[in-house]
Amino acid sequence: MRPFGVAELGVRLMKTVAIALSLLFGLSAFAAPPSLIVHLLDVTDKEQTDQRFWIDWSDKWRGIIETKNASPQEAEKVIQILKTSLLTTPATHFCGHDPIYGIEATDSDGKKLKTSLCFKCLTWVKPKKRLDIAGKPGPDNELCMALRSIIELPQEVLDAQSP
Repeated sequence: MRPFGVAELGVRLMKTVAIALSLLFGLSAFAAPPSLIVHLLDVTDKEQTDQRFWIDWSDKWRGIIETKNASPQEAEKVIQILKTSLLTTPATHFCGHDPIYGIEATDSDGKKLKTSLCFKCLTWVKPKKRLDIAGKPGPDNELCMALRSIIELPQEVLDAQSP
């Protein structure tokens, strides 16, 4: 076996670096950007809609008035707020769960969340569990404001919430 010359060693080193970089960047290409689908739900349950969203807490369907796919930037922002706003403490008050938004979120690690959100009583649900949302109730809640930037609440809902 003959020793490598400086030029040959340099070429081998460059090839090794190129392979390492292509592997590094190639693997990061598989990480999907976060995604978020926001559904505005019919709180009156009066509108006949083609699309419906399942409400785990009440075991019923609620009509979807409007659906929007958030941009990756909007999704990232809302998902960060979800991580701090969706608490794991059981809701102990007795006002129920009357959701205005349904969401389907997937973070950049591929973790998925599909739930309904009520900002009257500040609850979100997992199957058979009603959990707290952080912050103050109503349309000025931080999470609600982030969702309103994607799909605004109907004026009659905003009017009903104002003092």
